[in-house]
Amino acid sequence: MTASMRLQHASLKRDEQRDIERGTRQRSVMMQMVRSQRVKYASRVSIQVADHDAVREVPMAMTEMRHTLELPLSESTDPLIGFWVRKKLGRGPDR
Repeated sequence: MTASMRLQHASLKRDEQRDIERGTRQRSVMMQMVRSQRVKYASRVSIQVADHDAVREVPMAMTEMRHTLELPLSESTDPLIGFWVRKKLGRGPDR
């Protein structure tokens, strides 16, 4: 493949992975329990804190925190091995 074809192929694969991730996020049980919210153009926000019998507002500085993980390239070349490794990791260490 030429360099431009490789770049285009990598871009298509990345877009495909992001679409898959977006779909799994929408069907995720965890995302049904947890709410994700984006706040734009805010540098400080106030939250209410219950302090024994009084409720007070506490200002907080807003910072962006993000954790993303894209699957390794080996997942697209051999997804069965990746599934097996994740399943084994989910079971925990061997006893």
